[in-house]
Amino acid sequence: MIPSWAPNLHPMVVHFPVAILCVAVLFDVLALFWRRRWAPLALALYVIGTVSLAAGYVSGRAAADSVMVSGQANVVLTTHADWALAALWVFGVYTALRLLLAWKTTWSEQRLVHVPLVLAAAAGLFVMFQAAEHGARMVYEYGVGVQAADSAAVLLDRSRRELARLQGQAELPVIQDDGSWQWAPGPHAQEAFEQGLVPLAGRIEAAAVADTAAALTAVESPALYVLLQYFESVQVDAELGLEGFDGSVQLVYNVVGPMDYYFTELAEGRVRQGLIDQGVRTVLDDQPFAPSRWETIRVVSDRTHFRAYAGTVMIAHSHGATPNAGSAGLRIDGTGTVLVGRLEALRLR
Repeated sequence: MIPSWAPNLHPMVVHFPVAILCVAVLFDVLALFWRRRWAPLALALYVIGTVSLAAGYVSGRAAADSVMVSGQANVVLTTHADWALAALWVFGVYTALRLLLAWKTTWSEQRLVHVPLVLAAAAGLFVMFQAAEHGARMVYEYGVGVQAADSAAVLLDRSRRELARLQGQAELPVIQDDGSWQWAPGPHAQEAFEQGLVPLAGRIEAAAVADTAAALTAVESPALYVLLQYFESVQVDAELGLEGFDGSVQLVYNVVGPMDYYFTELAEGRVRQGLIDQGVRTVLDDQPFAPSRWETIRVVSDRTHFRAYAGTVMIAHSHGATPNAGSAGLRIDGTGTVLVGRLEALRLR
């Protein structure tokens, strides 16, 4: 049973492989001088440590899907996951090699390669410590998984959205110094949409709705509109009302051209993540998802990691090749009207 104060299983298992593998390397060093006493213990700890490292990695994958991650914390999460996977590969291969040597060779033959093996294990500790450092930053610098911090982050995000909405009632889309882009539609939604996004395919007509949203209609479908800014890693947020729309809505990112981009799609009661490569569509993840009347969708594209949230709940998580830098925007294919209450693109790297 997971205690009520714990966000997930990961924090309760992740420390074991760090401690066990550190002791394994220490025993391996002692085995350089007293081999018969310490070498079997070191090997046993390598096996136990690698198994616990695998458990930590699997629980970490589950933990990443259970928490809301915002802004630069996404970069730390991606780096943490990449180092953790590298550590699992290093110690998995290393432990398998040590078991093979113990089975196939004699004590004297193992002694000849013991020093290089200890150095390799020490290099593995470096990889594991990199994963641990970024995991610690997730908690202590960004408060990910800490209930009080998560609640504060949700309130802060709501306040920031409301501020953006108020700014949008009197201003065009706001572009930050790093190229990050935000727009809360106001009474001049049509002019703001036409100035803030450019068409790559089709045509969209925009109209203001109660001075707080934009109604987008694809008069030439499918319609693909993107920002002028380019992003390597990006977080795209959109408040969408899909009640009056029948078809496919995509948040697109890493857009190089109308036939070359990545997407998160809401259509047919599903959420799909994938890419269009020279016009060929590849789906990386496909999950059931029925949006409510108004839905806040967040999509993160960071290197090989692609995550999608509805509100604070992850609804899709896929992996693929690192995409090229590109723009971000919307693709609409269907009939009816898509309401947009907010649209943001935050540069992560």
